[in-house]
Parts: sequence; C-alpha cells; structure tokens
Amino acid sequence: GATMDHSLATGSCASCHEDDRPSSQHPQGPDCANCHTSDDGSWSASKGRRQGRGQERLDTLQAMLNLGLFYLAQGRYEDAESSFVQTQDATRRELGGTHVFNLHLMRGLGTAYLNEGRYDEAKRLLDEAYEIGSRILGEENWATLEVMNVQARLCTAQGRYAEAERLYLKTLDTQRRVLGREHPHTLASINGLAVLRTKQRRYEDARHLFHYVLETRRNKLGADHPDTLESKNDLAVLYREQGCHDDAEQLLLEAVKGRRLKLGDTHPHTLDSLNQIIDLYETWDKPEEAEKWRDKLPQTDSEQE
Repeated sequence: GATMDHSLATGSCASCHEDDRPSSQHPQGPDCANCHTSDDGSWSASKGRRQGRGQERLDTLQAMLNLGLFYLAQGRYEDAESSFVQTQDATRRELGGTHVFNLHLMRGLGTAYLNEGRYDEAKRLLDEAYEIGSRILGEENWATLEVMNVQARLCTAQGRYAEAERLYLKTLDTQRRVLGREHPHTLASINGLAVLRTKQRRYEDARHLFHYVLETRRNKLGADHPDTLESKNDLAVLYREQGCHDDAEQLLLEAVKGRRLKLGDTHPHTLDSLNQIIDLYETWDKPEEAEKWRDKLPQTDSEQE
C-alpha cells in the first residue's frame, strides 16, 4: 500500500514545491509557469511570489488544496474527499473547469477514491485529469506522469495487469530520463511496478525492483521514513508469497513499529501492516502468534459497545 503522496504536498508552487525563484529556474523548468505565475507572469524579487490580481485567489485555492492533501496523507479519506470537492467547486468558479489547477484536485480526489475502493469514480476523475495534463502540460510533465502513476495503481487494484504494466513502463521511461532514477516520483513508480510484478507472480523481477527502491529510500530518507516503511511492507508481502517467512517477519515487524510511530495506530497503512503480519503467521502455521497480533488491532466503535 502506498504511503503519503509527497508529490502532492505542494508549497507555494504547485509544480515543484519551490517559491524562491522564477519558474524558469525551477527544477521542473518553465512548465511551472503553467500553474502558478500571475496573469502578467511577473515575479517579486524577494521570494519570487506571484504578483497581480490573481495571487490572493490562487493562494486561497492552494491552501484549500493543501488541506485535502493533509487529510489524504493522514488516511482520512472521507475528509480528504470533502475538502477536494469543496476546492474543486471553488476552482471552477474562480478559474474555470479546464484550468490546470483542476489536475491537482482530480488527482488528489481520484487517489482518495482509489484508497476507498471506489474504482469507477476514481477512473473517471483520473482519465479527465490525464486529458487536462497531456493537453495543457504535455505527457512528459511531472504532473501528467503522476496522474499516470495513480492510473497504474488503480489498474493493479482492479486486476487489469496488462494496462497497469503499460502505464508503469511508459511513466518510468520518461521519469528516469527527465527526473532521474532516484527521484521520489520515479521510486514510487518502481515500487508500484514491483507490487504489480508480485501480483503477476514474477517474483524475481519484483524482488530486484523492491531491493533497489528500499536501499535507495533507506539511504536518502532514513530507515523510518514513511516511504521506506512502505518498501519494507511491500517487500515483506513478496517474501511471504515466496514462503520466506523469516525474512517477511523481520520486515513486517519493522514496518509495524515504524508506522505506529510515524502514522499512528489507526492509520490505514499501519492497519495494513498489522493485517499483513497476521496473515503471515496464519500462513506460517503459527496461530498463537496470529491471535496475539489480532488482539493489537484497534477496536471499532461497534466492538467497543
């Protein structure tokens, strides 16, 4: 399961998270100008912030978007959905339905729907977001590529493996060339492809990809970063599928501990790791261990009554 979507955690610049220099000098290049320059394209010398009558309007919408992204990262998908829908209505009133800012909203809302299992609604939004991104920004823009990444995750969840593979390989080909092999967006796509390879039972391919992502994330982000914990969790699932129970147990224990600390006991990703370790012990014919971990699952409201 995916952790926080850091590609969506925007700052003043919705494209590359930077606000201290003109868009032409940003890591993403002049494409940044498509979503955050003012009407006249001017910049202040101090912080490169937008000037002109659209600044306050865009800053308000950006703050609303960021609230939805915060809820999404917290695993509060219903709150995220409500926030994104409210922001989408405001964006259409202020900027129109075809403005590129809608792409970020549709991707966020589509991700919330995907995480909630509302696949048809997610597909409709993501297809529309891809159309906007490819038409306005181009297929090699980071934001369009991120939409394709979520589309690939959706296809994987739906069992549409051939389409997921096509999307991942197309996305990765561009990300490696434009962003580099160790960019967080590229690593997220490689991890997603590894999850797909696991489901396709192409275990050696999956293992190779997971190991690369885990080592890169561990070196760049640290052992307890949410992205690194995602890699540990997903590699453990592969090990369990292969019958490598000891290796799976070690990684899942680390994932559960780290996710509890970083995300909290009730976050969907923490619960996923808890359920994975329960499944591991049941597969391993260790019912007492499985029951011990089942007791650690947070009680629902109905169970507490």
